Amino acid sequence: MRVLIVSQYWAPENGVPQRRLAWISEILVNAGHQVLVIAPPPNFSRKVNLRTWLRKQLFKPAKFIEYGEKGEQILRTGFVPAGRSLSLRILHQGTVALGMLWAAAARRQIVTEFQPDLVVGTVPALPTVVVARLISEFLKVPYAIDLRDAWPDLLRDWEKWNEEVGTPSIRERLLSKGPAQALVFFVEKVVESCLNRADGLVLTSSYLAQEMEKDRRQAGLRKIPIEVVRNVFPAAVLLQKQPNPSKASLNVLYAGTIGRAQQLSNAIYAVYLASQQGVEICLKILGDGAAKSSLEDLAKKLNVNVSFEGKAEPDKLRHYYEWADTALVHLAEWKPLERAVPSKTYELMDLGLHISAVARGETAEIVRNYEAGFVVEPGNPGALARKWEVLARNREKLQVGSRASSWVEYEREKASPKALFSLLSQFEQSGDSDERKF
Repeated sequence: MRVLIVSQYWAPENGVPQRRLAWISEILVNAGHQVLVIAPPPNFSRKVNLRTWLRKQLFKPAKFIEYGEKGEQILRTGFVPAGRSLSLRILHQGTVALGMLWAAAARRQIVTEFQPDLVVGTVPALPTVVVARLISEFLKVPYAIDLRDAWPDLLRDWEKWNEEVGTPSIRERLLSKGPAQALVFFVEKVVESCLNRADGLVLTSSYLAQEMEKDRRQAGLRKIPIEVVRNVFPAAVLLQKQPNPSKASLNVLYAGTIGRAQQLSNAIYAVYLASQQGVEICLKILGDGAAKSSLEDLAKKLNVNVSFEGKAEPDKLRHYYEWADTALVHLAEWKPLERAVPSKTYELMDLGLHISAVARGETAEIVRNYEAGFVVEPGNPGALARKWEVLARNREKLQVGSRASSWVEYEREKASPKALFSLLSQFEQSGDSDERKF
């Protein structure tokens, strides 16, 4: 089959969406399928000043096809430089989506000669679902959505998005008085419509798959293939960890996005409460995100042993993993996040590193069922502090068995490829249509 993927995230970046999609592309290409990608340049090349960006021209499509490391072909698009605030990120994603459409139209000969049997749009970056739908309609081929989180349900919690990022800017306060509500309502309806009309869904959560199947039945929508492909792509590091039973303190590592949905202030308060009980917790937070600055201010205010460092490349990440006694997986109290599993959960399970999970729903169930660590409810720093105190005083509890890593290996090698091929099998006859056009 020939699969056209539209995504706002692609290699050579090393983020979660990029690694997931590179892994999926490799599975498809190795099985004999062809993959064409429409994506913007890597994010690090998009952090440019206005003058440099103007020279690049907003909607200027690539002149030539690139070839990715996994055997995929890549058609690059235009972009607008991204900003850290929520409003600038929305603007950035919207303009990249327009750039995708422009690239597909301007290089339609490349797209039509590829003759895709299926268009796949990837989320995060909600505008991509619209791009996938429009391109599929132009080409007269079906489309599927690769949905990482519980969208559009997360949109209904939009007022909580800035809880962790400190005082909102004047622009964001003004926009929240009416324009934000209107935009959220519009985006929710558009995304819902695109999901309802999709010919297939690829999800990362079995909870979300069950919920969407139920919702579609109740709404009287047609039955479509819904497959679960978890974020069990290979870990970026190899770990040879030696336990240290003599230590009196506890090293806790958080490596990932420092954003709105993580609510890491809860963990900083937990470090503070443990210190009040005479237990030394050393928390290192690796990464970047919208909440980093406000969390740094909180840690300084509480005078706790919390350090912030930038995103670590795999060679340095291994050092941090070897330093850590336990790794933190942390989600906010938002209801839709009960149907989401942070990809870091699978990497930590694969490496055999003890997990401190602050979560409900599927993440909590996985950590408990496969004995990968402990679980506490979000929004309860006292409970988290007590769990860390127990680990610091009973270090034998940091040892985890092989159940977790064996399950991740099964999901990666067996369950995920089976789910992907099951989805594609529903569209194998699509390539016979002579009605494709652009």
